[in-house]
Amino acid sequence: MNQRAEMLLGRNEKELLGTNVDTIWLPENVDSSGFRAALRAGYSYEGEEWLQRSGGDAFPAVFMGGGLPRLDDSDVAQGYVASFRDVTVQHQDEARLRVAASVFENLSEAMTIAGPDGRIQSVNLAFTEITGYSEAEAKGKTPGELLGSGLHDQEFFRAMWSCLDNDRHWQGEIINRRKSGETYPEWLSITAVCNEDGNVEQFIGLFSDISERKQAEAYIHHLAYHDPLTGLANRLLFNDRLNTAMSQAHRSQYLLAIMLLDLDHFKSINDSLGHHAGDLLLAAVSQRLAGLLREGDTLARLGGDEFAVLLPDITSHADAAMLASRVVLSFEKPFNLEGREVFISTSIGIAVYPADGENAELLLKNADVALYNAKDAGRAAFRFFLESDSTDSLERLELETDLRRAVMRDELRLYYQPQVSSRTGVMYGVEALVRWQHPTRGLLMPDRFIGLAESTGYIEVLGRWCLETACQQMVEWQKAGLPIRRVAVNVSPRQLRNPDFMEMVLEIVKETGINPNCLELELTESSMADDPEHTFSVFSQLRQQGIRIAIDDFGTGYSSLSYLARYPVDVVKIDKSFIDGIVGSEQNSLSLIQAVVLMAHTLSMETVAEGVETAEQRQKLIAMQCDLLQGYFYSRPCPAAALIELPCMTEHNEHEIR
Repeated sequence: MNQRAEMLLGRNEKELLGTNVDTIWLPENVDSSGFRAALRAGYSYEGEEWLQRSGGDAFPAVFMGGGLPRLDDSDVAQGYVASFRDVTVQHQDEARLRVAASVFENLSEAMTIAGPDGRIQSVNLAFTEITGYSEAEAKGKTPGELLGSGLHDQEFFRAMWSCLDNDRHWQGEIINRRKSGETYPEWLSITAVCNEDGNVEQFIGLFSDISERKQAEAYIHHLAYHDPLTGLANRLLFNDRLNTAMSQAHRSQYLLAIMLLDLDHFKSINDSLGHHAGDLLLAAVSQRLAGLLREGDTLARLGGDEFAVLLPDITSHADAAMLASRVVLSFEKPFNLEGREVFISTSIGIAVYPADGENAELLLKNADVALYNAKDAGRAAFRFFLESDSTDSLERLELETDLRRAVMRDELRLYYQPQVSSRTGVMYGVEALVRWQHPTRGLLMPDRFIGLAESTGYIEVLGRWCLETACQQMVEWQKAGLPIRRVAVNVSPRQLRNPDFMEMVLEIVKETGINPNCLELELTESSMADDPEHTFSVFSQLRQQGIRIAIDDFGTGYSSLSYLARYPVDVVKIDKSFIDGIVGSEQNSLSLIQAVVLMAHTLSMETVAEGVETAEQRQKLIAMQCDLLQGYFYSRPCPAAALIELPCMTEHNEHEIR
């Protein structure tokens, strides 16, 4: 044996001379060795064998061998000469090639390999599945010849090739065409493979069909600007179109009108027939209203049973009055709700630009004043805004005066509604809700005075009182050893716009001694629409201090699913309107709630379901793994003293635990 053999086997010649050749074979391969059979018979052999080094390591070797010439007439060879070489590296290369080939074929993304001239040399199975073209059909053609949709101009491709020339890589979205003729969007990545001289040898293209992703994005965008129940424009889209129409009307010296409508006694429909019937009615109303409008008019659902109509480019008040009359008359026909006939009327308030307001906010406000006048007139009617309406009524003026004294006279009260863990049935936190114990009018709900506080600016004082009182109460509960972990306090858009808002919150946290992690600030979706960048900044800084942020009434108009990932929030509160729809045949509410819960959990956010009123709603929300439940099923909002007496304060609910 030569020195190369000694090196490969890890043994010297003296050690091996005179021993059986089997000693260098891997033991388990001795009996199947083709070389040993050839050795015994003395015939030539070429093949691969597994040998063993002195340390026991095995390696593959390629053999060539043959018997020495016979020196006599016997059939026995006089000896045998064999050479071999280690093919470990070749085995590794082949394994890598097999892996690469397997990846190429089984890759879920389509892959093309093209020459320097751009003509396809090879494609994988995913390419065929996406485009419909087999490898035989694709070979020799350029991707443009095979898949080009004709929807991109030459400038698009010049930019692509310029990027490939300079950076050796390009990626982006492109519209291509399948063999069937159908166009589809794809996300394409192209890489140029160069040799040592820097010349392109191949282009590797990797792409995926993003049709489903584009559809999902379109759906999310639709949710952001449309009401999920009726499909109409929501408040955000309506305001956007109103501002645009006002700008055009200003330039062209045209009139435009807005109409605010709400359904008379709609609550009685919900109370008597259920929320499902109420939803059916809202959908039917939206269809009837849409049938009365001109092309170019905008119909929106602003929330609840409130609708809005934008009438751009009218010639006089008479145009708006004519449509309002038709709307009121159209409601004289009953609505059919799954076989049940329901009669309902509508009241309409109308404001005309520019006479009734030169900005959107004032125009909407004055249309709202006109709407209330229509209701005061007996409902089933419409009213235009009159200048005299802008003066508050005596009652409103008295209420505003009394409200400014409410804090000083200790007339405000905080009520608390429990938020119960869906896993344990035990109260986890509470939401603080303000009430006004008026000296002559009795206990007033927020809808009687919060709007007034907003419009007069008194919300700043009222909001500070609520936050300070809630924090003090939370500290008292914790000192008493109660298991309440946090208190949620509502924040109005006007408070959020105050540049000193954050400092005010941190000051109260410091003065009351509340743990910041026990405080949660609730903001409605609409509060994020005014100044998103400012809102983002305030959210981030408050969360850095440990204060939690919640989005209230989620899904009712502005942020929708696409904003969950953008805004730094901790809690998503699912609006009651969706909770109402999860019992029965309403699949949209179920799907939307499930989507919100899954996305929120993916983003490490908690979910709170508002308006839980029945055991069936509770069970469905538990099944969907909604974290916290809030509503009349557990308790109405109550004073702090009554809260600690509720069963969910300390007792586990066996049904929920299961």
